[in-house]
Amino acid sequence: MASTTTNLLLKVWNNLSDKFNHTELAQNWAKVDAHDHTGAGKGLLIPAGALEPGAVLNTNLAADAVDTNVIVNQAITQDKIAPQNVITSHLAERGVTAGKLAEFPAVRVRRSTTIPVAYNVPVAVEFDLERWDNSLQWNAAQPTRLTCKLEGMYNLYASVAWANGSIFNSLTGTIVAGTGRRESYIRINGADIVAISGSYGAVADHLRQNLYTNYRLEVDDYIELVVYQNQTGNTMTVATQPAYSPELGFIWAGQSVPLA
Repeated sequence: MASTTTNLLLKVWNNLSDKFNHTELAQNWAKVDAHDHTGAGKGLLIPAGALEPGAVLNTNLAADAVDTNVIVNQAITQDKIAPQNVITSHLAERGVTAGKLAEFPAVRVRRSTTIPVAYNVPVAVEFDLERWDNSLQWNAAQPTRLTCKLEGMYNLYASVAWANGSIFNSLTGTIVAGTGRRESYIRINGADIVAISGSYGAVADHLRQNLYTNYRLEVDDYIELVVYQNQTGNTMTVATQPAYSPELGFIWAGQSVPLA
């Protein structure tokens, strides 16, 4: 009795008593011819779902067999590229342009009102405005924090202007018109200080402090800007200045090898 093959569904006559059919034989040959992959333009296209994971390896591909015009946009995602599989020598001159790069995590926030700072009491600055934030790294419910959403090395920065205070005379080594020190620092996870600026105030103008450092952050690590002063018995003020004080931000600078 005639049967049918499993894959190509070819008609098989393997007994002398089977009824032979020329039409079915022609259909068999048509199916075989359709699966001839011996040259360019031959054979049926294989849909992506028909390939098992790992079925096609680098050794199975001829040189230049896959070029950019046969790759669908967004078909190759980060999780499909093995670590260190794309190196500088694989990239054509000017092959990577700004338009092909993902947006790096970046955020900068500011406070629109002054901050009273009591004697000897560190104050984490509560921010109320975003200048930019492309990864939801600032949340008004936790206004002191900028939270890391992508691990890596970050450039951290802050700026503070204190209202009028005392001045330090570097020639005589004495403090003029008052006492006390003004400090600003960037703190990680409410504990570790990674950048600090400390100085005495100025009588006729604001005292300005700028902080900058590089630091590795893990996901959910957060940074804060803390201000502090120890002029005995006095409350000092962190002033607001357009585009300057007080402000805090970071920008992703790239991945790094974790410390052993």
